[in-house]
Amino acid sequence: MKLENILIKEGIVKIADFGISSDNFVNFSNVGTPLYKSPEILQSSKTNSYTNKVDIWALNTCLFKLITGKFFFLNKENQSITYNIINQKFDCS
Repeated sequence: MKLENILIKEGIVKIADFGISSDNFVNFSNVGTPLYKSPEILQSSKTNSYTNKVDIWALNTCLFKLITGKFFFLNKENQSITYNIINQKFDCS
């Protein structure tokens, strides 16, 4: 789930791009948009790390971007997005 895949036309909302949706997918860590990946996905390539919490994380990322106009885990330093998602504490202040 990412903002670019939420389509709205004439009041109808559709979710697009289910390209990696599968019950048999083995390695989730190498696919998808880094800014929307949860810490569980970034830290593990095991399929059992993918739960509904991963989708809630992505939805939360979408909502944060819609409300603030920015991604939480982007910063001025040159730290990687992956490092920030895994290690940075979430603070909305």
